Amino acid sequence: MKLPWFSLLSLSWLLTGCLAPADDDDSGPTDDDDSVGCAVDASGGTGGATGSSWVTVSGWSTDDATNSPDYEVLVYRPATLSGPAPLAILTANPVPADRGQIEQITYEFIGSGLDAWAEAHDYVFAFPVGGGGSGGGLAFSPGEDDAYMGSAIDAVAGSFDIDRNSIHLFGRSGGGRLAIQLSQAHSTRIASIMSLAGPQPFPDWESGTPEWERPVDGLFIHDENDPVVGRATVLDTVTMFESLGAEVETFFDYTGGHDWDADQVEPRMASFFDRTCL
Repeated sequence: MKLPWFSLLSLSWLLTGCLAPADDDDSGPTDDDDSVGCAVDASGGTGGATGSSWVTVSGWSTDDATNSPDYEVLVYRPATLSGPAPLAILTANPVPADRGQIEQITYEFIGSGLDAWAEAHDYVFAFPVGGGGSGGGLAFSPGEDDAYMGSAIDAVAGSFDIDRNSIHLFGRSGGGRLAIQLSQAHSTRIASIMSLAGPQPFPDWESGTPEWERPVDGLFIHDENDPVVGRATVLDTVTMFESLGAEVETFFDYTGGHDWDADQVEPRMASFFDRTCL
């Protein structure tokens, strides 16, 4: 059974980062300004095949005390890559734990296909998939599943040679919210995020809850006419990131509503990720 793509997506330096000044709405998605080069920190992972692979995150689960079943990460490595590569991780709500469906949804229904995006922009792409938790899917609840993302990153880094200074999260709607949430939990490892219409997960942030170890740079995309997520919650998240000292870029001239419009999102996301690092 084919599932609609939205079921998946509904899924720097020490303090200041190394992003060039934010371009915002009136700049093209490939405008790099004066981007700063970043040192590569190779993970040295070996054994990762080109194309699609499934990496097991051994001994990790949220649903019982036995840490079973194991979780998996879908990884796509372009054949053209050589040496350590940046890593882009899709954050998404629970999906059916069927490999064929997950690959089909990920590669066929999201924009131009995230395998094609990885090929075009020289990224390793990963999607952590839950094998337990809420109804057989990864719940990504604050304080519950945050640790799994760290384990997933370690598993990918052990199997593929990635640049640990260039790890990025992205998602739409609930997946955008997850990118924000998980960037806080792993701020010392995540260079930047892209959130498309992601609501604010931390309504009490002005009271210092939760605390961030370091700012994470963020690209925030939103359509004023989005029928699902209002502008106010997106603006609140932007203000939070700016208050932390992160570099922030917004694209509020987006015309895709609540959907993922590949032409508007994907080149801009690649450009932003290319200009951010730890």
